[in-house]
Amino acid sequence: MLTHRWHDFVVQVLDKLGGFLLDSFRGIADRFVDARGSVLDFAVEIVHKSFGPRAESCWTWQTSHYFLTGAEGQSPTCDNRLDCRRITIPSAMKRSARMEARDVAGLRRALLAWYEKSRRDLPWRKTRDPYRVWVSEIMLQQTRVAVVIPRYKKFLHRFQSVEKLASARVTSVLAEWSGLGYYRRARNLHAAAKIVARAGKFPKDAEGWRELPGIGRYTAAAIASIAFDEPVAGLDGNVERVLRRLAGQTQTSAQAWGAAQSLLDHDRPGDFNQAMMELGATICVPGEPLCAECPIRKFCRTRGRGKGTGPNAPQLKRQIAFVLATDDGCVRLVRRPKHVSLMPGMWELPSCEAIGNTDEVLFSVKHAITVTDFNVRVMRSKGVPSREGR
Repeated sequence: MLTHRWHDFVVQVLDKLGGFLLDSFRGIADRFVDARGSVLDFAVEIVHKSFGPRAESCWTWQTSHYFLTGAEGQSPTCDNRLDCRRITIPSAMKRSARMEARDVAGLRRALLAWYEKSRRDLPWRKTRDPYRVWVSEIMLQQTRVAVVIPRYKKFLHRFQSVEKLASARVTSVLAEWSGLGYYRRARNLHAAAKIVARAGKFPKDAEGWRELPGIGRYTAAAIASIAFDEPVAGLDGNVERVLRRLAGQTQTSAQAWGAAQSLLDHDRPGDFNQAMMELGATICVPGEPLCAECPIRKFCRTRGRGKGTGPNAPQLKRQIAFVLATDDGCVRLVRRPKHVSLMPGMWELPSCEAIGNTDEVLFSVKHAITVTDFNVRVMRSKGVPSREGR
């Protein structure tokens, strides 16, 4: 049985050791976490054996910290209150979902080696120019890679620099964005280009990028890590799915961001972020993942579909009709109000409120926008539409 003086000495040593490891290795030391191999568990065992079972000394999980406590806050060997020491551990790394440091290093090596060998040949991966990386990240938001590739090349051919984009009219930008959808992205990109052009330089870190219109946490992290090697993790839907399956459990948004940051390779943050995205897009796909081809399957706790996040909400259904009205070889169009959330200020055919049995349907198309499936019918005009237009 150790004396109270020895107890204080042990606590101080462990406190210094834990603080040094955690501060020095930035997320590696706090991953020495296997149930029987942890530096922290070893510390618990020392204190427990030193003061016996009556002390009820333990590590208590409270809001992402471990606290060393004695019975009712008292030292079992004296009347003085036990000095409470704290060692910070990221809350995303709870015991059931942690890896040892050697596993984290092995995961990084395996993933980056696979990425170098198997990554898709995409045009934006051939450059670290912040403007081109930025354009690609905005275009890839909620848009398939196959759709983005030709439009990315065409857009950069027209607007070869951020200065040229900033000086262009917004109508010209929207015209070049045609086919990508979600036109608010193009408006925000144009507005942000004006800010960057006036400043005469690009933001150098994720925090600076997030101050620009249309750039959120993920996009800022992707640009900053790829273009400037800032060690900040990106978390999109693909990466979140990979992390959930690796951990074998669902995670809150804060836990997922913490887990992504703790796995990040600080020497190659841009490549690592892209490797995680590539893995989720091509191997660890929704539904049935290709586990046999996964380069990090030995680190995975799921190795299969997993529980996921539940079924997606059903799509809304909506039927709408438009009138094709022509006058001397010209097609009549009307402009959408600028205050609406969907495609503000865009030109469209005049809408038709009701369709009669005698109305002639020229053609029908189906198209999905976000959570709504549209069934669109285009009618032949029987006269000049009531709505104003040109």
